[in-house]
Amino acid sequence: MRILGRSILFLCLILFIGLCYKLWQDLYQHDHLNIATPYPNAVTERNDVYLLSNTKAGSLTADTDIPSSTLSFKIDQRIERLQVSTIALFPIPDNNPEAFNQKNVDIMRQQKQYPRYSIEYTLLDEHNNHLSQNTYWFNAKPSRWVHQHENQQDVNLKEDRIAHSDNENDLVPEIFLSDSSVHAGTRQTIFLRMSHWPTARRLKIRLQHQPAEIAGASIYVRQNFSRSQEEATTLWRKLSESKRTRLTEGVNMYPHYIWTSAEIDALLSNYWQHLGPDGVVDVDFTTLGLYRVTDAQPATVADNSSPSLPASTLVVSKGQNLTFPIHSTGEVQLTYSPLNPNINNQDITLTFHNLDAPTPTIVKQAINPTVSTWQGTIPKGLLEISADQALEIEFQKMPDEESEHHKKHFKRYFLVGPNQPLTYPIEHWQGQATPVQIKTRAIINPSGLSTDINTTTTANWLTDKNTAVNSNSHETPLSHRLSLDYQPSRYERLAGGQLTMNEAEFTNRVSVEKSAYYLAPSSIHTLQITSTSPVLVDVSTRPFKLPLLRNIPDHNRSWFDDESYIPTWFNLRPNDYHTLISQDQSVMLRTQHRPLIDREASLNEQFTSEQIPPDQAQSNLNQILVPESSDEKLSTASPVRRYRQLSPASTQLNQPKKLNFSNTSSHRTLSPSLVYTSENGNPRKIDIALDNQVIHSQWITGKWGKITLPQITKGLRSLAIRGSTEQWFTNQVDFKIGERYLIQKDAYSLTKQQMTYTINKTTADTLLNFTYYRETTNNAIEDTLIEVRLLNTKPNDSAEKKLSNSMTIPIRHWRLAPSSGSGSESKEHGLMLNRGDRKTDTGSHFVYRLGDDLPVGQYQVQFSLLEGSEGYFNVSRLTPIEGVEIDYFRESNDAY
Repeated sequence: MRILGRSILFLCLILFIGLCYKLWQDLYQHDHLNIATPYPNAVTERNDVYLLSNTKAGSLTADTDIPSSTLSFKIDQRIERLQVSTIALFPIPDNNPEAFNQKNVDIMRQQKQYPRYSIEYTLLDEHNNHLSQNTYWFNAKPSRWVHQHENQQDVNLKEDRIAHSDNENDLVPEIFLSDSSVHAGTRQTIFLRMSHWPTARRLKIRLQHQPAEIAGASIYVRQNFSRSQEEATTLWRKLSESKRTRLTEGVNMYPHYIWTSAEIDALLSNYWQHLGPDGVVDVDFTTLGLYRVTDAQPATVADNSSPSLPASTLVVSKGQNLTFPIHSTGEVQLTYSPLNPNINNQDITLTFHNLDAPTPTIVKQAINPTVSTWQGTIPKGLLEISADQALEIEFQKMPDEESEHHKKHFKRYFLVGPNQPLTYPIEHWQGQATPVQIKTRAIINPSGLSTDINTTTTANWLTDKNTAVNSNSHETPLSHRLSLDYQPSRYERLAGGQLTMNEAEFTNRVSVEKSAYYLAPSSIHTLQITSTSPVLVDVSTRPFKLPLLRNIPDHNRSWFDDESYIPTWFNLRPNDYHTLISQDQSVMLRTQHRPLIDREASLNEQFTSEQIPPDQAQSNLNQILVPESSDEKLSTASPVRRYRQLSPASTQLNQPKKLNFSNTSSHRTLSPSLVYTSENGNPRKIDIALDNQVIHSQWITGKWGKITLPQITKGLRSLAIRGSTEQWFTNQVDFKIGERYLIQKDAYSLTKQQMTYTINKTTADTLLNFTYYRETTNNAIEDTLIEVRLLNTKPNDSAEKKLSNSMTIPIRHWRLAPSSGSGSESKEHGLMLNRGDRKTDTGSHFVYRLGDDLPVGQYQVQFSLLEGSEGYFNVSRLTPIEGVEIDYFRESNDAY
């Protein structure tokens, strides 16, 4: 009986504890953790924040008095840093619920001065001795209103929440709290480096100054811990490639796959943990739910604006184009209609940048006052849409799913302006001088900040990491003036511009970027940028001798998202970038794929070419005949190197063929060459007759070969080759459209032995064109990796004193795909005239640039075959035609 009694008592105790827990869960968790939000349809991230207020009402809606002016946090002795984030709380008057509507908030955010409040922090040790006390002042700036955007998948996932909303596109504050009686301000953050106070065990925070305009402030605190080396190594091994890229992006100057174990440990050795204050909820402190809207677009109110457009509708305007990567050839169908029905002889232009064609195809369609439809077959490549006025465009059909969506790419720029300098730390890899790229953009936004035409933007280079440029500094820094380009960009704009804005606001939002380069010596540790008017800035670096890999032909045009694409430059973050972001000192630019010029077409149209021999003996020179179909290239080719087929492949050349023999020489005679190809390599005798007279007879063997005729007189002559079933080609005849041609290329053998070329750099920019021909074996070409290295890369003193318009990358790697260099499926091959029956591919092209950062002089370029079979190299210097200015080889910072 005693055991039974004890069991009953124990069971009752369990039931009592369970009941108490249920009551606590209903009262506490329901009321405090699952607080209903004022905007249930908003897609948000939620944080618990704690109220600071000098008013006697600790809860902004409660009637009870709760002491909320001071909060105390117990901190761990192992922490590295503390983060304290604060948000001002604006009371919404009961008699004026629209006081903080979108229009009023926009007006408030345009003010030059805001109410200021201050937060005081105190650090204490375990005996409550004061270690540090300081006060930070913040601007009480209301947060903006934004449109909440959700795609169909989001709608399906949140049907239960959406059922409470009548309008899914309602405006919501970007930041809001669970208490609907306040409007949240912008988030502002301070960081405390705890290595200065190793004995600190408690943090106290109080609202020192509270202006009448705010009801208090919400704060939250996070502490930064350290992981052991074993924990960091284990975590790194578990991370996917995408997560490694996301974690390391912008942290260092180079990608994660070349990070050392020490750098990985440094990255993962720290993590953040949320801290709660001491005491009891609603007795010692008040908890609020802080919500930050995700995937939102800033709201804009515009006069005479069009109604909101469907989510699937895009807008193209007079100054802003749209581009779509088209991943496969197929049909496309789109509808378009003008935002302004008053039109007069205006067009929409569709430009198809075909991936495999030298020139784009352009289609123009008239803009009608009503909805119009266009349907047609488009090639793989890039579709660019422009128009004479603003249009709504909607796609009903695309060739494949990958091409259906207009992908959004974003790039963060930081704002520098009067009294708002930007400071960047400059890290040096292995003690080398570091190339720095500074990109600037003017702001041409008529509804917001704009950059003055006489703006002075300066880059100051400092040797002391802790030195700041100010009027009292006795240090005279090395400075460079940065130039701006005020031409409006057709492909980038500030992110978040709504489709409801009028055409003037939709266009000309930012200028095209202007890049400047500087080789910072190892003594430089800080870059500070100042400007007399608002300018957008992006700074990136790269190790001086970090090899840059490009895949040919995939990366000749970067129209398609490709994870293998390595950025040329790696973005730097300015000091206190978290604070700059939270204080709206940065913007996101929405970028698009840009159409690049066609390299092959520009070689003939914009450049003259001069072949350069290697430093080694020229005994390894090879002649390769490559099929060519471009009339433009053939018409400008040398008659000596241009071979025209004498008859179709299936026809014997027994009948005379009229040919006009000529060349660029002033001599009356010439000595043409004939090339034959055949499937049969057996010996056979041929006779060559000119004007019905045999001028040459010989036995030939092999599947192809070359014969040089004796001197003949120029002019219209009859040529016949008897006793032959081969295909015959001859040079030094007039060009004729529609005929089949081969072009003779000279190339030098590249084996496992390195090949070196001496380049005389006589101009600021020198472009070298490389063509590599790979041998084919049973129609197969293996993967090939070639290294190009600039040997004497030690920069001149002037390179560390001045800015340049480009920066030479001394080590480049080109990986050539197993398919043909042109990227097509053609089975045609190059014919090697002095290598027996060997065949090659049609050649892979890539360009190397010696920029204006290198002084005029003599340079050595070394080629190495790192992987793959032997091949044949042609190196030539490209010289722009007089009067031509062309951005021939733009290196993208981004993987698109």
